[in-house]
Amino acid sequence: MELIFLAAFFGVIVSLILLVISLIRKKPKKKILISLGICFVLFVVGLAGSSPNNNDDLEAQAKDENKVEVNEAENEQTKESELVEVAKVVEVVELNDIEKNLLMKSYGDFTETEQTEFTHILEKYPKLNSEIQTEFKDDIERLKSEKEIWIEEQKQKEWEEFVASNTKGLSAGEHYIGEHIASGVYDVTFNGSGNFIIYGSKGELITNEIGGGDFGVPKYRAILPDEGTINLSGVTATFTPAKQTLLPYQELEVCSGYWIVGRDISNGRYKATALDGGSGNFIIYSDKGSLKTNEILGGDFGVSEVVVNLKDGDFIQISSITRVKFSPEN
Repeated sequence: MELIFLAAFFGVIVSLILLVISLIRKKPKKKILISLGICFVLFVVGLAGSSPNNNDDLEAQAKDENKVEVNEAENEQTKESELVEVAKVVEVVELNDIEKNLLMKSYGDFTETEQTEFTHILEKYPKLNSEIQTEFKDDIERLKSEKEIWIEEQKQKEWEEFVASNTKGLSAGEHYIGEHIASGVYDVTFNGSGNFIIYGSKGELITNEIGGGDFGVPKYRAILPDEGTINLSGVTATFTPAKQTLLPYQELEVCSGYWIVGRDISNGRYKATALDGGSGNFIIYSDKGSLKTNEILGGDFGVSEVVVNLKDGDFIQISSITRVKFSPEN
């Protein structure tokens, strides 16, 4: 279309020149008029055909301009983001006077609000400039150490309060765990001789032991489940909360009851032996509940010893044996 437009344009010019010359000579020719008409028609057609291309060019130009505007806007946003990040880096973090005074105190004298404020100071401390960090480093380290000691003291205090409120003598009869005595781990001793039974919250049998006397165990490590039940028949018992302390991998002795590897006894390979001429069940379950060991240990009808590989999470159940010795085994 552009070629037609150009050809027609030049044709119109040439025809007009020839027409003018003919008029001057007063001899207009019909051929010149016809040529002029044809060129004019082609000129109009070429002009009409070139219009869409011009529109396309305008649209393309508009799109390019929009892209430039979008890119400029994105560049502005990027610059703003970079400025924000720079502002964060150069943000000045300081300790106010209240915080500085707090660092002069002892952690044991802190109120709950001040304990929370000290936690915020510890979060802020790495962001302080080196001069301020150096100035308050000793106080920060001192308070961190005092905090650890305070936490341990609080745990011990809570434990002593729990022991004082839950060391109980229970008479023969039925007692509800969670109502008459708190759930947890207890060392149980007996006065007299009789049956000692513990049921879980769904009525499942957990412990069935003879306690006290010539035929029962003098001491038992019991786990009292929440909403469970204790039945004592023919005997009274004293329940003392037991603080589970991990015994190292060495020779050790335990009484009848439940023991958890990794919490009471260190993992490892042991040889287990019944002491005091006793005889009873020696059972070990894995942390997934599968049976690993099931032996009668001691006495005329049991094995004198059994070698076991204890892993963290294993559950040891000892019944009717006064004491069992665990000796490290290669």
